Amino acid sequence: MRGASRGFTLIELLVAMGVMALMAVLSWRGLDGMQRAQAQTAQRADELLALQAGLSQWGADLDAMVEPQSQTRQDDTAPQPVLDWDGRALRVVRRSATAVADGWLVIAWSRRGDQSAGQWLRWQSPPLRTRGELQLAWQQAALWAQNPGDEERKREVAVAPLTQWQIFYYRNNGWSNPLSASSEPAANPLAGAAGTTPFFGAYSNKLGDLLISGCKEGPNNFSYDARISGRFNGAFTYYALKALKGMKEGATYADWHKAITKYLPSASYPQSPQIVGSATARKGRIFE
Repeated sequence: MRGASRGFTLIELLVAMGVMALMAVLSWRGLDGMQRAQAQTAQRADELLALQAGLSQWGADLDAMVEPQSQTRQDDTAPQPVLDWDGRALRVVRRSATAVADGWLVIAWSRRGDQSAGQWLRWQSPPLRTRGELQLAWQQAALWAQNPGDEERKREVAVAPLTQWQIFYYRNNGWSNPLSASSEPAANPLAGAAGTTPFFGAYSNKLGDLLISGCKEGPNNFSYDARISGRFNGAFTYYALKALKGMKEGATYADWHKAITKYLPSASYPQSPQIVGSATARKGRIFE
């Protein structure tokens, strides 16, 4: 006598379908979370690259600052300044990046926007070959920072978001306010603790501020640039982004710095990344 074959009951089928639907929902939420995290990491990495490019351009402008050669005059007019901070814009006269024969450039850096959503901007004049052109471009740079028109805005480039900024000159072995007529150091503008340099003191004395740098401070310490993975990068920037992609949710800046030090220093790039800031800042979550 043959045994009666038995299939699934309706209830068993409904239970199985319910379990499969639940697993599908959980899998979809997991994949969606991974996609969101990947998109956020890519966005932060792009913002970091933009800031790195802006800081590199800032350094290049200051390094190329020169005293114009056509300052010889027979009148009593004041010499053309090559560096000026008026509280709104930093103006610089620099060499052209292409060739000396191309003349000079007037560069202006400024911040535009309200207290919560500002933008760091850079303005550049066309190549200048005469003193008259230089003076006109110098005035246009100041006008651009105060009340820019459509013509002035054509020569500006948005660098990165910027909430606020302060500028100090380092002169006479101390930091001083550029708007001060005296070259004496300002009353503790960015003074550090005893035994620290002004650079490190600027960050260690500000609660909540944090700096992750590519190398130690001082002579004979360098952040290297090289061709890595088919493109030119700063070694620190490349490995910082590589480490950032592997950071888990809730990772802190201290965790990020520790991950970077797995790559640097190396035989090819003997630089030691540093982290400077309060214990609270180091424990802060990345980009929060």
